[in-house]
Amino acid sequence: MPANVPAGRDLRLDLFRGIALWLIFLDHIPFNVVNWVTIRNYGFSDAAEIFVFISGYTAAFVYGRAMRERGPIAAGARILKRGWQVYVAHVFLFVIYLAEISYVGAKFDNPLFAEEFNLFGFLRSPDVILTQALVLKFKPVNMDVLPLY
Repeated sequence: MPANVPAGRDLRLDLFRGIALWLIFLDHIPFNVVNWVTIRNYGFSDAAEIFVFISGYTAAFVYGRAMRERGPIAAGARILKRGWQVYVAHVFLFVIYLAEISYVGAKFDNPLFAEEFNLFGFLRSPDVILTQALVLKFKPVNMDVLPLY
């Protein structure tokens, strides 16, 4: 007799993802006594790898169930829809990021902003870099993790 699988969210996954996010936050605070007890100091990986693993497990759990219940075509359509949502969000954030860094660099007359945030190439040849950004090949500083999701 097969066990009944609950249809709701698995709160254990949310709990451990939340703990991983807190550990990531603590690891990014410099000169903090609390980050001495995080797992990055005691192993080969840190909380970011745990977060990615749990997120991948959650995605397999959700889309695997959709594939069993509705078939591979419907599950594939849901995966593509979610991928499209994340892609559109990434492009939208990239445009805002680009505009903000360009504005701050021009406002304070400091071209080092563009260089520090890896946008100097965009200002030299925007057509090439914009094409690379749309295919997720160009990633400015602090936006390099978004294509992972």
